[in-house]
Amino acid sequence: MKNNLFKVGLTLSFVAILFGACVKKLDVLPTNDITADVVYSSVDGYKKAFAKVYGAFALGGNNGANGGGDIQGIDGGFSDFFRLYWNAQELPTDEAVVSWGDAGLPDFHKMNWSANNQFIKALYYRSFYQITVANDFIRQASDANLAKRGITGTDVDNIKRFKAEARFLRAYQYSVLMDLFGSPAFITDSIAMGSELPKQISRGDLFTFVEKELKEIEPMLAAPKANEYGRADQAAAWALLARIYLNAKVYTGADKNTDAITYSNKVIAVTGYSLLPDYTKLMRADNNLNNPEFILTINYDGKFTTNWGGTTFLTHAAVGGNMKASDFGIDGGWGGIRTTKGLVNTFTYDLNLPAVTSTLGTASKYGLVGSAVNNWGATPDVPFYPTSVAGVFVAYVKFLSGDWKIRVNNDWSENYGDNGANLSLEANGDNMKTDAGFYKVVLTVKPGALSYTVSNPDQRAQFFTGNNGVEINDIGDFKDGYGITKFKNIKSDGSNGSDATQVDIDMPLFRLAEMYLVYAEAVKRGGGGGSDATAVSYINRLRERAIGNKSGNVTTYTLDMILDERARELYWEGFRRTDLIRFDDKFTTSTYVWPWKGDTKAGKGVESWRKIYPIPTDDLTANPNLKQNPNY
Repeated sequence: MKNNLFKVGLTLSFVAILFGACVKKLDVLPTNDITADVVYSSVDGYKKAFAKVYGAFALGGNNGANGGGDIQGIDGGFSDFFRLYWNAQELPTDEAVVSWGDAGLPDFHKMNWSANNQFIKALYYRSFYQITVANDFIRQASDANLAKRGITGTDVDNIKRFKAEARFLRAYQYSVLMDLFGSPAFITDSIAMGSELPKQISRGDLFTFVEKELKEIEPMLAAPKANEYGRADQAAAWALLARIYLNAKVYTGADKNTDAITYSNKVIAVTGYSLLPDYTKLMRADNNLNNPEFILTINYDGKFTTNWGGTTFLTHAAVGGNMKASDFGIDGGWGGIRTTKGLVNTFTYDLNLPAVTSTLGTASKYGLVGSAVNNWGATPDVPFYPTSVAGVFVAYVKFLSGDWKIRVNNDWSENYGDNGANLSLEANGDNMKTDAGFYKVVLTVKPGALSYTVSNPDQRAQFFTGNNGVEINDIGDFKDGYGITKFKNIKSDGSNGSDATQVDIDMPLFRLAEMYLVYAEAVKRGGGGGSDATAVSYINRLRERAIGNKSGNVTTYTLDMILDERARELYWEGFRRTDLIRFDDKFTTSTYVWPWKGDTKAGKGVESWRKIYPIPTDDLTANPNLKQNPNY
């Protein structure tokens, strides 16, 4: 068990009584005799309610993975916040498709959803449920209520800190609604629970509210890295400000890139934040330990935060076909989500091959030959270099589409191919085939046995390529398209997580790498207070971590490069829809298409109004204060 406030499942059952399952009216009243005065009668009661404010992000309901959902009309097991958010942010983009046919789910990658889509409704209501929980805690933590209940001294100080964090989580949730729904309903702790129907707020006014809230609570939050893991601190507030400032033109029509630079800089300057050295360990079962990169996370624990969402979803749903579940520390794959070649193609950027090969020492006798590399020997073979492991050799190569083999001393008298395409090499064996791109080829030579692996040199390219290939001819066939192997319920030491069904991987809401990219983009968009040189250094830090050397370093960059770098660094973390919209609306227009965008294999543009999701029809019916977003 990960020992922190929000992995103690027992705390959540206490407040289940107070916060019911229906949020049709967005701010709900208790339906039994357990009143607020009972729940909040002690410091311990405040702590338990506070745990629910955070726990609502990691759980779908109060009965674990199999029901008892907070939101009516959708199973509690898969209605946790991040799974719903991920569907809305990733499935309508080039980063993900889903093979399942659940009503409303294919609408995302088809980009033809309606106001009755069950997953859009669930996300809207989930967001307001969490706002309702936060509002009630904020209301109950007023000075008057604390005094009435006889809470004094340091207990008051602690509860006020809790209150500031609840305000942060409310601000975060409203930033999500602002981004996805534009002008949602709006209610705060100033209105008594259930006393009136919420009014609608414009996108611009909601931006102002979120900005004002974050600045007001900043001095009330713990200093950066001074709070319990998984709880918000000042750095989390700065990170959220940097994020909304980067998107400000979308939300308000006005650039705030200088502010984005200011607040990303504040996070970057914090002593103690640095990149986790190994990108492949970011999404592992023990990523809560010794991780200097995470600023704020949703905390998942296989034993105590059970649901079918979050990282349990991202791990299981991404495994299927020829993928082995045991390689991911789980008891089975669901065969649901994978990526398109749009994401894969972002990893084809040029490398400075002389820069990397110059660090590898003396070339071995082994080399690469073929139509894909040197026109079958028209020029010398691309050499392999010895590594620190005996019998293991490495080559970095820019392949063309075509065939290749391995041979010795640029001579055909000793050559190797792969009979059966099983990654083992046989003398005079069959040619290997490749698509164009930069690759890292590893050759392992053992007595009587040769084997090889081929991968992108950028370790962020965590793809499973052993199904049908990168092309998606049939969305319903999981084997079409590359699998994503980014999420593994395996610890850094190779041991499995605590449970093979429910995973232990924490999901970062904010991490340092995003702040590097916010800074770089804001500089390129003309923000003041930053520099191209510093931005380049941040980009190169990410690339050096990803490749392990300076072969991918740049001396200059463009906005399009930043968009691709964000895809490589942040894919499947819930950013892509927002990013595509911010970059001259590559989300809906035909200027950028990907397989099955707009429900066609080649991809096509869709209506511009799909940049904003609809207000659920049920809420419009129940609340005459609300007006639907245009064209729905």
